[in-house]
Amino acid sequence: MTSTGAIWKETDPKGRVLTMLRSTWEGHISADHMEVDSPEAVRLTVADPDFIVGEINGKSRSSVYYRQGACATFPELKLAVVAQWETDERGRVVTAYVTKRAKSKGEIEWVRQLQR
Repeated sequence: MTSTGAIWKETDPKGRVLTMLRSTWEGHISADHMEVDSPEAVRLTVADPDFIVGEINGKSRSSVYYRQGACATFPELKLAVVAQWETDERGRVVTAYVTKRAKSKGEIEWVRQLQR
């Protein structure tokens, strides 16, 4: 793997494939959002989110994946993972951070079904 290669590729619950680049992890997330424990926490949030919110800004499409307790350091908070879409079925992680609540803008794309 090169310094800019993929750390992982993961399929989300909607069947779309996201890539986490090493340059995004090392150059942005781990440097600017030290509260995010690991690339594995980001991967888990993409693979098994609580819910996904879609956003459209002009021609740019993105989704934000949320998962409560994905970061061991802050289990009471949600990990938010922002993905930028290159095609309808392929994208890349652009950032990740912890938050108390989800953004209010955007449209819910997917919600985990509660098991009874």
